Amino acid sequence: HSLKVTIQGFQRLSLRTSRCGSVIHLYSPQGRMTLDDYEMTADEAMEQYVKDAGMEGLFEGGASGWGRRLSSTDGMLEGFFD
Repeated sequence: HSLKVTIQGFQRLSLRTSRCGSVIHLYSPQGRMTLDDYEMTADEAMEQYVKDAGMEGLFEGGASGWGRRLSSTDGMLEGFFD
């Protein structure tokens, strides 16, 4: 499966609890994803979008402050960042 998400904005937040000192929120019409080093989480809206696309279970575990953590990928998180 693959899923296309158009990122309309981003925000970097400094957090002492993050792996690298900050996290990046990626905003799309479908919801928010958060990147913390190699970990990606999603809010409830993004998780529902992924579920509706037939990829239920992509994010695992209970909600943890930022959402659910990406459970597994083939190492492919592609995008253009300017």
